[in-house]
Amino acid sequence: MSQKYNNLSNELNRSQDSAKLVEDFHAAESYGFLEQIGILAKDRVEKILYSGKMYARRSNVLEALNIISYAKIASREGNYTFAFKRFEEVLSRVNVLKQGNKQESTLSLLYYEYSQLLWQIEDIHGATFYLEQARSLAQSNKLKQVIAYTAMVREVHGLADATRRKWLQSIAYFSKYSMQIMEAQAHYDLAQIFMASDEISEAVVHLDTAHAIAVTSGYHYLHDNIEYTRGCILANQNRQAEALDFFANQLEALENNYFKSKFLLKMALLERERDNQAQALVHARESLELSQRFSIISQQAEAGMLVANLYHRFKSDIT
Repeated sequence: MSQKYNNLSNELNRSQDSAKLVEDFHAAESYGFLEQIGILAKDRVEKILYSGKMYARRSNVLEALNIISYAKIASREGNYTFAFKRFEEVLSRVNVLKQGNKQESTLSLLYYEYSQLLWQIEDIHGATFYLEQARSLAQSNKLKQVIAYTAMVREVHGLADATRRKWLQSIAYFSKYSMQIMEAQAHYDLAQIFMASDEISEAVVHLDTAHAIAVTSGYHYLHDNIEYTRGCILANQNRQAEALDFFANQLEALENNYFKSKFLLKMALLERERDNQAQALVHARESLELSQRFSIISQQAEAGMLVANLYHRFKSDIT
């Protein structure tokens, strides 16, 4: 069994400079989430984070949790092909997860995380269906709260007073029950809503709170998302030069190729806005090459379109 997961790890990390780089980047959030919603005991999560191994013996539940974790990590890396393969692997054997509370909780988690992937690729119908499946099977109040919060976020199109109260109630719940990942995520999501409403000062307050939790807890994925959003705030305020400097400084410290590709693409778009087409093409090509090399499917189409547009308009090179 260990060889199987070594093979999965190698596939997820292919072309990386060192083994397990992707898992290490996401570990605190992915496995910490399992502990914070009550599916894995804290001591087991600590062992995973220390040793990088989930298995002490064969278990249908632990096997499913491990594959779900790989799928979740891959989806966050934009590697949708790998993510769908892993989810389909577990979905094809759901019968073994339909007996007992632990199994039902794992099945609910499976549907929840699969719903998240479908939402990422904008399959709204599929995402809604699987979120409802997760809701119907959830056993723990913590997982129920996570699902309810996710449903609320997906339905929000503005920030009415009633919605704001519900959001703050969710944050209070996550804080009370030491669900730091969801607490930080909720602050981050709320910052996005304030940004859309052009309430930048409120957005920054919640970004700062999410950032403090992410840094303290080692939530690298959330941290880099927050830094990306800080740069976007500068860009949205028509401070493109400052935004570019900010992204360039952050890029030097990035270790994750998904975020490198994402930052470079944003820098290319900003350079194009400033009519600096040559530098835009440099950044866009780097973003595209990274996304192709590391199977970051989520970035490939936009980066490819931008590169093509720049060659066509700037270089007059239709080929």
